[in-house]
Amino acid sequence: MKSQAEKWLLAADPEQALANAEAANRRRDVTLGRIKDGHVGLWGQLDAADGLALDEALTLLAQNVDGDTIDQRRATALGLLARNALGQEVLPEPVEGQTPTRRKVDLIIRLDDSGIATITGWGHVLLSQLPSILTGCTVRVRPIVIGSDLLAVDGYHVPDTMRTVLNERNPVDVFPFGTRPADTCQADHTIPYTPGVEGQTHLGNLGPLSSFTHRLKTHGGWHLEQPSPGHYVWRSPLGYEYAVTAAGTILIRRPPPPEHHWWHQEPPDDRPVDDVAPPDGATRAGARPDPGPRQQPLPYVA
Repeated sequence: MKSQAEKWLLAADPEQALANAEAANRRRDVTLGRIKDGHVGLWGQLDAADGLALDEALTLLAQNVDGDTIDQRRATALGLLARNALGQEVLPEPVEGQTPTRRKVDLIIRLDDSGIATITGWGHVLLSQLPSILTGCTVRVRPIVIGSDLLAVDGYHVPDTMRTVLNERNPVDVFPFGTRPADTCQADHTIPYTPGVEGQTHLGNLGPLSSFTHRLKTHGGWHLEQPSPGHYVWRSPLGYEYAVTAAGTILIRRPPPPEHHWWHQEPPDDRPVDDVAPPDGATRAGARPDPGPRQQPLPYVA
């Protein structure tokens, strides 16, 4: 939702968005902290093009340096870049079979007049800001029309084109209040796949689910329906129902309250309705029991 709000703000006032970009450009900086435990902290704000280039350079160099985790290797790669610029160290040679490639940016351009482009995994920018970001990049543009009718397929596997449209139609996990990005989820068949039945894999029977929420649907007692493509209705084991779309989640039905054995009794003919009390000396819901005779307060002693 936060990402969508950022996109709506850009589309609502492009002039203010450009002014914000100019102000951010003046705030660019890179700051190093003091040495602590043999390390220094690093903070900064870069131009979008510089940030994407640095990220890809660190990831590329991290493939050829030592370290237990990718984060550790990227930190080492940043030091290598600095010492290489000072002439103190040369960059490692690519491993066998690895060739340096031009930067690649995966863009998803929606076919509307919003003037906003989405860079997968990074955020939204105005179309007028794209040239500076894409300079020197190899760009693959994939036009996607969310409302297109893709033909159903007979197998269990979801074709790449259908999966891309699915991820764009529902960008996060379609479990109630889900936030996991769709491209890291499984493409779940709303009506479970049955081998030998044709045409089960189509956009009206698919939705992105994480492995955990997929297990809840399969083994946890949650029931899912998809009345129309991209609109999901969930019912929890306790009877709560939720409507989930790309815009978010709405609670649409609560289970009925439990019926107590005395709550729905008809009042006797000779007693008014508001004089009915629960049997066996029980108290009404919310009524306070009689505490009995009050104790006298102790005398005050100075």
